[in-house]
Amino acid sequence: MVAPNAINVLLPKSDAGQQLSTHNIEVYIDANKFYYVNPQPNSAPVPYEAILPLLREQVQKDFSLQRNVILRADKSIPVEELVKVMDVLNQLNNELPQEQRYKLLLATEAK
Repeated sequence: MVAPNAINVLLPKSDAGQQLSTHNIEVYIDANKFYYVNPQPNSAPVPYEAILPLLREQVQKDFSLQRNVILRADKSIPVEELVKVMDVLNQLNNELPQEQRYKLLLATEAK
């Protein structure tokens, strides 16, 4: 196995190069089962029905190659609530070409 920094090379610069970046969309479910999509300080919760349209808006702004939806759910939330959000993501992904689909990541706290 070769370490990626084992060989020093100076890469050429390019104005036309594509930057490999990751775009994360965050969906929160709080203990009261309120939903938030990419919340800012003092954001209001959104109804469940608004999650898909808000995700679609985020997709329009996303030009990254790796795409993730990070689900941050309170530990008291029933699994059914998590599955509902997963269903929304599956619906979104079905609207997108294979190479533009999002991965769902479930955020956890370190022990």
